[in-house]
Amino acid sequence: MRCAWLLFVLSVGTFLGAQDLVTDRPDQTESAEVVLPGSVQIEFGASHTQVTDNIDNQAFADFLVRIGIFKNVELRVTYDGYNQTEADFGIATLDESGSGDSGLGFKWKMAEEKGSRPQTALLVATSLPTGDDAFTSDNPEPSFRFNFSHTLSETTGVAYNLGMAAVTENDENGEHTMAVAQYTLVYGVGVSDRVGLFIEAYGDIPTSASGGPSNYIDGGVTVLINPKMQWDLSGGTGISDNTEDWFISTGLSFRID
Repeated sequence: MRCAWLLFVLSVGTFLGAQDLVTDRPDQTESAEVVLPGSVQIEFGASHTQVTDNIDNQAFADFLVRIGIFKNVELRVTYDGYNQTEADFGIATLDESGSGDSGLGFKWKMAEEKGSRPQTALLVATSLPTGDDAFTSDNPEPSFRFNFSHTLSETTGVAYNLGMAAVTENDENGEHTMAVAQYTLVYGVGVSDRVGLFIEAYGDIPTSASGGPSNYIDGGVTVLINPKMQWDLSGGTGISDNTEDWFISTGLSFRID
């Protein structure tokens, strides 16, 4: 059973008759598994981000809906949640709130794990500028990721993503769509039949965008409430320039067959 739970921790799945609950949260590493046809999986949460000493943001009811449409393909709908940002500059304060952007995408599972070959999937998505003025990118921002996972032992495993994403930048000449490379690497341990732990490194590296890399580390715990429902708690911190100071997040995921 611990081996099966490890799959939940790493967002790495197998089929054992009925499908295991394989989530793409709370870590930043997207799983190499898809939801089976006829099933809908909903993963939602809330977070607090300390951007700097005097700026913080809360996001509520952000969600990912995964819909199985073919044996190896799922449709994905995302929403960045309702956001509230507060800033205190001493002589002035700022309080902004509103809806974030949404998004559409699909994930295609390309190969199962076999020997040294990892389980592999391709995720293609784009954000949609549906949010309020303070919380929108103003432009669609397409992205792709290759998702990989390896089982190391009965209770440990590793998963990682490599990809590219568009970002919108503003300067004196207006808005520009630039690009960043993205990476994630997560190590997970199943500590019991229902509880798992993970630690992760991830970040963005500009390719045509301005600035330097944004690197983070995070970790967390997942608790399987029942075979189709999972609770999670995670937190992390930036370890380079151009990052938020720290964040904490919690969420609930469940599947309807």
